[in-house]
Amino acid sequence: MKKKFLFIILFGYTMLLSGQVPYTIVYKLPHSRLPIRLRSDNSGVYGIAGFSVTDSSLQLLMHDKKEIYSYRDGNFSLIENKNMSDNNPSQRDSYTYTRNQNLVQPSRYSAKNREPVEWLEDGKYQFRNGTILSVRRENSSLLTVNTSSFNTALSYTVSFKGNLGYADFIGNDSENNIYLIIEEITRQVPMEVSRSIIIFSPEGQIKKKIAVPLQKYIAIIKEFEVDAEGNIYQFLSDNESTKIIKWETAKIKSGSIEKLPEEFEKPFHYNFLPVQPEKRSAYDKGISAVADRATALRTGETYVNHRYTCTASNLAPSKVRAADGDTIQTPPRLVVGANAEIPYKWGGFMTLSTFDAGLSSSKYAGDIDCNSSSSYAVGVDCSGFLSKCWGLSSHIVTADLPDTCKLLASWDSLRPADAVLRDGHVRMFVERTSTGAVKVVESSGRDWGVSYWTYALSDLTIYAPYVFKNMSTGYNGVIPVMQRVLIQPGNIIRLNWTCDTSGLKGFRLYKSTDGTNWALLKNETTLKNLTIDIPLTDSAAAYRISSVKNDAPTYSESFWSNVLSYSQYSSPKKILLVDGFTRLTGNWRGPSNEGPVMYMKALKAWKKRFDSVRNSELLTGINLLQYDAVIWLLGDESTANATFSDKEQVLVKQYLENGGSLFVSGSEIGYDLYEKGSTSDKQFYTNYLKAVYMNDDAASLTASGVTGGIFDGCTLNFGQTYAVPTPDEINASGGAVACLKYDNSKGAGIAYTGKFGTSAKTGRLIYLGFPLETTANDSAFQMIIGKSLKYLSNGGNYLVKFIPEGYYDIGTKTLSIRDTFKLYLANTTAPYSLVDSCTAVLDSATFTAMGIFGIAPSGTYYLVIRGRNILETWSKISGNSYLKDGYQSYDFSSSVSKAYGSNLIIHNTVYCIYSGDVNQDGSIDFTDMCILDNDSYNYAAGYLSTDVNGDGSVDFLDMIIVDNNSYNYISSRRPDNY
Repeated sequence: MKKKFLFIILFGYTMLLSGQVPYTIVYKLPHSRLPIRLRSDNSGVYGIAGFSVTDSSLQLLMHDKKEIYSYRDGNFSLIENKNMSDNNPSQRDSYTYTRNQNLVQPSRYSAKNREPVEWLEDGKYQFRNGTILSVRRENSSLLTVNTSSFNTALSYTVSFKGNLGYADFIGNDSENNIYLIIEEITRQVPMEVSRSIIIFSPEGQIKKKIAVPLQKYIAIIKEFEVDAEGNIYQFLSDNESTKIIKWETAKIKSGSIEKLPEEFEKPFHYNFLPVQPEKRSAYDKGISAVADRATALRTGETYVNHRYTCTASNLAPSKVRAADGDTIQTPPRLVVGANAEIPYKWGGFMTLSTFDAGLSSSKYAGDIDCNSSSSYAVGVDCSGFLSKCWGLSSHIVTADLPDTCKLLASWDSLRPADAVLRDGHVRMFVERTSTGAVKVVESSGRDWGVSYWTYALSDLTIYAPYVFKNMSTGYNGVIPVMQRVLIQPGNIIRLNWTCDTSGLKGFRLYKSTDGTNWALLKNETTLKNLTIDIPLTDSAAAYRISSVKNDAPTYSESFWSNVLSYSQYSSPKKILLVDGFTRLTGNWRGPSNEGPVMYMKALKAWKKRFDSVRNSELLTGINLLQYDAVIWLLGDESTANATFSDKEQVLVKQYLENGGSLFVSGSEIGYDLYEKGSTSDKQFYTNYLKAVYMNDDAASLTASGVTGGIFDGCTLNFGQTYAVPTPDEINASGGAVACLKYDNSKGAGIAYTGKFGTSAKTGRLIYLGFPLETTANDSAFQMIIGKSLKYLSNGGNYLVKFIPEGYYDIGTKTLSIRDTFKLYLANTTAPYSLVDSCTAVLDSATFTAMGIFGIAPSGTYYLVIRGRNILETWSKISGNSYLKDGYQSYDFSSSVSKAYGSNLIIHNTVYCIYSGDVNQDGSIDFTDMCILDNDSYNYAAGYLSTDVNGDGSVDFLDMIIVDNNSYNYISSRRPDNY
């Protein structure tokens, strides 16, 4: 039985002032010596994201690129570069949650008796022995620290004199003492803080308090590191140099409070730097528009989620001179093709439709050159973004915002959609986290776009909290959770949600048929309950719900819930979409994620019938066995939230053992179940997800289909709609095959058809080691889903190897082109009719094509191949065994007997299918020569049936092949009477 202990500590009254903290300057580097150039804008100075100190070197993680440099013996060297290419969107990673190294997290390297620690979510950490540590700022006067293990729970509180702003864990030592950074507000407006580190014993007693300086010229994420002996390393920076200071806590007496050495008492901060002044423009000083908090947050989310396509003409990765004379440089994270997040543009103030129209007219996507505001670029800057969120008709710059706002007395007075402001930069407030950190949404130079970020209070030094003068006074933080959207008999759709109804007037229900535009369907006057039945009037729709507070006359609306959806297409197969991504404090930092919307659009595009549920509903009577396929999205759900709980694992096992088909994607599944999991978790991962967990960070943000596999021809970037710092690297096991690879050749996805557990039934699985919904490319997303659904259907998978004679290059032993062919299954008895067909792409290197049949029952069939100019070829006499829900392969190239009537030609020891049947009449003869001769005479080029050798042009080389086969009277050989 778990025991719980409670300690209450009155902070500031239990210890005596002792003196200055003993310290050593371990490293001091002029900024000119750093391996990169620092860059600055009004939001901060960027260059280094984190650091780590070893016995002999200093390691630095860069901010804009995931490069790690080692400083040793007076020199820097690049030890790790995770940037796949200049076109990879990895620059937008927050790094905050990278776990494969010790550069942006509390210390976790091994030491005697020391427990390595992993970050789980805001204020929550897990030790290797399973102990969970949580740090929570209850209010400005109270801090709660909890540790819980299998049989013991310890809780202790620290009281403050109303000035506690922020607290979080920074490390532990070999005695497992806990080190917390504490930030106390010494002035509310503008913000000033004092900082200290409190060291707690494992039993919850305060051992030491150390004052630490605020010297942040560089906006670093990880500022502290604790070594095994308890020494604290702090990253300090001013406008000239960077220092690594070692605070020697071992020399501090227990029970003491240490103050700062004099040279560190004066703070230095990037927020103190002069700002680039904004161009002021006329605005309505008598603004009458009333802003609504829920609407402002939703508008902000649309700017974060917005997807758009850039051409080369929209990008200027290096500075260019626009027609108006201004210089323009677009954000480095943008790629040719699909992107997400509206980019930063100095002086930008525009709607999403105006932005899209600007791209269509070849304007530049954003502008990070803050010395001008060119009309030839589109995007939003910080104040332009806020002005749009507040629904204002004119752009109010930061210098003018105080005239349109009211200054709040304290940071605890902030409400969602208020402003966090200093001259030169503004952020829109979203919420305070459990540690007291400030979550915002902003357009900034941090990643040159509109994103959600979380800041310690010291990061907001000299900022002030403001509320728009015409902001709705009401605030409703009670957000419902959509639980079910199920199709019911009688053309009814049933929606269920959960919510604390205390003090509510009712709910507002929103519907979208395209996943972008939302319309109010029901309001609080009629919608009072937690369920509603709606007539089916659309082929597909998505739903969100919000609550309305009974605070007349305002009737404040909450932010809306998660999204669930349905499709009622009359396909024979029925799919269940499971939203298992409930984590809101991971890499997606917004109020609610829209991942299920992308799945709705894809399933709608493929005209599939589906329901959707929150994963928690699976334990309340939802029967997976009634669905032909289950799509389970997990985002970056991880250990704190459990990717697959023990009870969910039972349901998944039962489903797969009964012949179910499962698609699952997520970046932390292997990390949670295998690296951090129990024995049963590991068994589930190995035996039912059919994977070998290789690494927590595959170090890539691009995935492509494996040649000849089910995703052959598919390529996509991910980590665009939100950061994916640690996609799992996975390999296939237990009969599974690789289906996706990262662009560094590491395993990204697996597919499996076969038996699960001891069952005799055949189930199917696709498992991706990254969140598929983080791609901005809707077309690539829909292609992956379409191919997945085909694989997961009750059809047979046929991997066929064959070599078209005309395409084969004897010298390189490859084909000149990847081409599309038709595969057929034909009965082995007269009249040998074709019973099933599919299209397959033949790979030029492996000579393999994956075909997926969906109609033919299990049995014995001839395999038939047709193409644009090859001779129709049938498989060997008597045919081949085929399993409707199995996996099989056939190789025409290995033996002449593999074709009916031995109708193959040998080239370079491999057997090839004859080429040259241009008119596809079953023989290669004079008529084919005539057609080819005409095209050759006219210098025809392109994808033509007369291009027999696949080089893109019709000429004498094609004629040689056809002439030879015509001379030898080559024709198709098929069973008699066909």
